[in-house]
Amino acid sequence: MHYLSINLHELFLSLVGICLLLVALILVVIIISFVKYRDIIRHNFWGSIIDQKVTDAIIHEAIDDTQKGAFEKFLNVQAFRDLCIQKMIEAEKKFSGSIHAVIQAFYTKYAFKADSLKKMTFRKAFTVARGIQESTAMHADEALPSIEQFLKHKDPNVYEEAQYAMVTFKGFEGLQFLSNFKNILSDWQQLRLLRCIDELPEDKRDLVSEWMSSENHSVVLFALRLAGQFQAIGLYSEVVGLLGHPEDEVRIQALKTLQVLENENTLDDVTQNFEDKNIEVQMEVIRLIKSLNDPKSLTFLKDQLLNSRSVSLKIAVAELLYTFREQAYLREVALFDSSDEELALIINHALQEKIC
Repeated sequence: MHYLSINLHELFLSLVGICLLLVALILVVIIISFVKYRDIIRHNFWGSIIDQKVTDAIIHEAIDDTQKGAFEKFLNVQAFRDLCIQKMIEAEKKFSGSIHAVIQAFYTKYAFKADSLKKMTFRKAFTVARGIQESTAMHADEALPSIEQFLKHKDPNVYEEAQYAMVTFKGFEGLQFLSNFKNILSDWQQLRLLRCIDELPEDKRDLVSEWMSSENHSVVLFALRLAGQFQAIGLYSEVVGLLGHPEDEVRIQALKTLQVLENENTLDDVTQNFEDKNIEVQMEVIRLIKSLNDPKSLTFLKDQLLNSRSVSLKIAVAELLYTFREQAYLREVALFDSSDEELALIINHALQEKIC
């Protein structure tokens, strides 16, 4: 009985402990929910104050600081100031013309530029990147010297924002960092940078050629996209030279760029480099030949239809021959090589016929 009473006592204590733990967890959840709810209410309240202030400034095309109100009351709160900057960036994207000048004046008058610059002095990479983003979005070109030092930062979020800022402010000149860039330039970052460039100066073609010979394959990819975007015909030979690059991705991008820079030699250049181990590269060649729409390619295509080891490539070639109105040839091959059932299926698929 004594042993049983001890076990019951321990069980009771365990149940009490579990109940207390559950109560504590419930209290924690309630507190967290309350804090989040309070933050949402505060955010909405502050947002309405900021929206009204910015709207008044936009409507009157001037900032009225004769009357001090709720906006000025919260200006010493950093979270409020951060929300102000966010709201101004959103307004900057929505409006154009003279309204931009009002928003810029708003950003300057209340020393929000200093806030963005101060964020670049923090150790946290996220905060630094945010400061660069804000300065870039608000066109604060005086922040450029501070931003430039982050081009070699170890954190991708930081140096990518610094790169974007340099190109946003300087255009093509802002791409100078590529000459010594060792990290990977992501596809997304490349697209961002390309969108910021309005022209490729004639006297900078040699610099693009230099980037095409970079040991950093992501820089080579960017240079190819840049040449394609601005139809840099003078770089045609450099692009052809990259058809032998060790990276599959570079060879594929070189073929895509040649679709834009094509001339009378393009068909010979791509077919001579067709013996590639990567099927995706070969498929890109077929897509390029399709865009060329050159009857001289028929001999090459027919050879690939009969001799290629890739089923997917044969299908693409058969469909391309069909678009070149070579239906008679395809039917002849299907009948002549009737022992090759796979080829017959491919051809009949291209002809959209059913085998009985």
